[in-house]
Amino acid sequence: QTLLIYSAQKTASTLSYDSLSKDTGARIETIRNYFLYLTSSFMVNIVNKFRKSEISKFRSKKKIYLADLGLRNSILKLDKRTILSEQYKGVNAETLVVNFLTSERRELSFWQKDDYEVDVIVKDLNYIVPLEVKFRKDIKREDVQGLIKFSQLYKTGGGIVITESKIDFQDNIVYIPLWLFLLIF
Repeated sequence: QTLLIYSAQKTASTLSYDSLSKDTGARIETIRNYFLYLTSSFMVNIVNKFRKSEISKFRSKKKIYLADLGLRNSILKLDKRTILSEQYKGVNAETLVVNFLTSERRELSFWQKDDYEVDVIVKDLNYIVPLEVKFRKDIKREDVQGLIKFSQLYKTGGGIVITESKIDFQDNIVYIPLWLFLLIF
C-alpha cells in the first residue's frame, strides 16, 4: 500500500530504490520485489534510463508511472479543479503517453544528461524516436533543447513533441496534439 501511494505521488518522477529503502526502512531487494509485483499486476510502469548497454540499463535511474490516472487521482484525493491545473496536466499527459506506449509493447526509456532531458525514448530494432511531452499551448525553443541535444548525439533525425493543441513541423521536430498522437502512433 505504501509503495502504491508513493507511486501515485511520484508518477512521472525518477525512482531511487536506495532512497526509498532508507525512507521506509525496507531492504532494497524487498523494494525491488514489490515494484516487480506492482508492474506484473499492471498497476505501475517503470521506465529505465536510456543506455546503449543492456546491463547498465538495469543499474541506472528509473522513472515510475502509476498505470491508472483515475486510481492516482483517487489515492491523492484530487478534485477536478486540481486535476485540470497546469501543475497536474503535464504530469497526467506524460503518464498517459507512457501508459499508452507500454500497452503497445514498445521498449521505452528516458534520457538525462547534464541539464538536458527527454521524457520518453521509443526504441525498436530499426529506429529510436525521442518524445517530449509539453502539454501546453505555448512551447518555446528552449523547452525542446533536450530533444534537440539527444537527436544530435544519437542521430535520430528529429523527434516528436506532444502538445495540448499545437500542430507544426520545425527543425525536424513534429509538434502534435496528444489526442492526435494517441490516434496515429
